[in-house]
This record gives sequence, C-alpha cells and structure tokens, in this order.
Amino acid sequence: MDGQIVQTKTDAGVLRIDLFNLIDETVPLPEIPNDLSRVLVNFNRVTFINSKGIMNWIRWLKTVQTKNSKMVIELVDLSMAYLRALEMIPDVLPGSAVVSSMFYYFFCEKCGEEDSLLESNAKAATVPVKVCAKCGGTMELEMSPEVYKTIARQAP
Repeated sequence: MDGQIVQTKTDAGVLRIDLFNLIDETVPLPEIPNDLSRVLVNFNRVTFINSKGIMNWIRWLKTVQTKNSKMVIELVDLSMAYLRALEMIPDVLPGSAVVSSMFYYFFCEKCGEEDSLLESNAKAATVPVKVCAKCGGTMELEMSPEVYKTIARQAP
C-alpha cells in the first residue's frame, strides 16, 4: 500500500497534513508556503515507516525549518510506527516540534490481548495504567517509557 497525503489549508494560516499507510521515499511530502504559521501533521493512520521514509521525513523537516524557522510544526496522534521510528532515531522528532497527542500501546502478558489509548501530550508525564478487558490483568506498555518521556518534553 502506497502512502498518500491529504492537505487542507485553513484560513488561519494552518496547513493540515494527514498521512496514511506507509511512509517511504515515494511519499511526496508537500512544499510549505512561507506564509503559514503552523503545519499540523497527523500520524493516526500511519502503519509503517521504513528507513528511507525516516530519511525522507527528516529531510522534509529540515527543509521546512530552514525555510521558516518561526513556523510551528505540530504533530498529532503519533502512531506505533512513528513511536518505533523515534525509539531508533531521535531526529524523527525535531526539537522545535510540538506534540499534541499520541497513542499508548499496551499488551497483556497473561492472555496476549493488545490495546491502545489516545492521550493528549499534557498527560504524557504520567504513564497510564490499563486493565485488560479480556482477563482483568494489568497491561504492560509495548514501547519503552523513555519514548513517552521524550515526547512529554515537547508538550504544547
């Protein structure tokens, strides 16, 4: 499945970019006009980011930041694919970006059940506790808590 982008520019000077499926070297990340004040990138439906996609994303971020250093880059609904990329390569999350929300991914060691929880980044400093709906056991985070702590430093 190829990646695709949906763009919507609002009258408030904000460009929303919704990313879908796979992020690789073929995903045409858009040129950003200089007159925008904010770019909002939604990762909710990103299922995989390969190494060339990570390079493509980092290159795009650097281009955007070089063109307009005052532009706010806001990331929302960070998916498992994005979190895994961040776990491997910290540059996936630029220091100037604002992270508004992310998914917490859980698994149950007792029964193998998996679940997720979307939270605002303001709550990232405290990792939520999740009870397994299937067996009642306490679910474990699938990602390292350090990933969430890194993101928490970039709350709006």
